[in-house]
Amino acid sequence: AVAAQETKLPDIQPALLKNGMKIHLMPAGNVPIVHIKLVLESGAALDPAGREGLASLTTDLLQEGAGSRDAQAMALLVDGWGAHLGASTSQDLIVLDLQVLSSYTPEALELMADLVMRPRFAQADVDRIKELTLAQTQAIRDRPDVMIRRAYPFLQFGNHPYGRPPTGTLAGLTA
Repeated sequence: AVAAQETKLPDIQPALLKNGMKIHLMPAGNVPIVHIKLVLESGAALDPAGREGLASLTTDLLQEGAGSRDAQAMALLVDGWGAHLGASTSQDLIVLDLQVLSSYTPEALELMADLVMRPRFAQADVDRIKELTLAQTQAIRDRPDVMIRRAYPFLQFGNHPYGRPPTGTLAGLTA
């Protein structure tokens, strides 16, 4: 039998940015990659009744342009860095995630600040992402496995916000 080895994570170092934002740093040895994760206490459970999907739609739109960059400029920038930018919504959280070479850290932090402080929400992007989300929501009707996963929270939580799918409903997305 192989003995279990204890895993020791590096010490997490709290820090405070000039703007007052609290951050936590965890060195990853000699790997020249920075993984920036911004976790916002928000999410689908806070969607207003009748507007189910608003948090998810908003999260998707954060990747479509911020600050002086439109969707295409932002995609070219992130691709040019060889980085990965992601965003997700759960019932209680919105998570923005950027993995980038450490040499781009200042620019990456600027981009993350733009995403949360200066999102663009251009009407063309809103319309396109909403249309895509509606099409995806309609397409799952043909997938019993997905329908069951979407129905389970309702069976467990009923009309509580946790019973609604984080990605929204057709009615909520068309409101």
